[in-house]
Amino acid sequence: MTGQRGHGGAQTLLVRTTFGRYVLTGCALLLADLALFLLLAHAGIAPAAAQAVSRGAGAIVGFIAHKRYSFRHGGVDARSLVSQGSGYGALTLAGVALSPLILTLALWLSGERLLVAKLAVEVVLAGLNFVAMRWLFRPHPHPAATS
Repeated sequence: MTGQRGHGGAQTLLVRTTFGRYVLTGCALLLADLALFLLLAHAGIAPAAAQAVSRGAGAIVGFIAHKRYSFRHGGVDARSLVSQGSGYGALTLAGVALSPLILTLALWLSGERLLVAKLAVEVVLAGLNFVAMRWLFRPHPHPAATS
């Protein structure tokens, strides 16, 4: 190679960097979700309720972390925030709806190995979420100011 970047080289580097931040953030969120879930469950909270609380908290923190860090979209105007928040909420609900279906398929494909199936679901959903969040948190051009 001559050191020259082909067309789109900088774009490819940005995607890798964004993807790296996304994976790092996702891993931190997964660990925090698991820690809160286990803490609540060991404190006597019903597992279903503990799951709802830990996932809900993770979704709120995830929105902020992915918006600010993973995708570096720092815009705070109210319209953008409501639009992105609604999109993130819809994405979260879609993931909750899809996960049992993906888990059922993964259990069938893995010979009913629960941990393997659960990890497969997380990988599939993380990939789908990355693509969706990359679109959701894309930079928008600022409208030209009118005098």
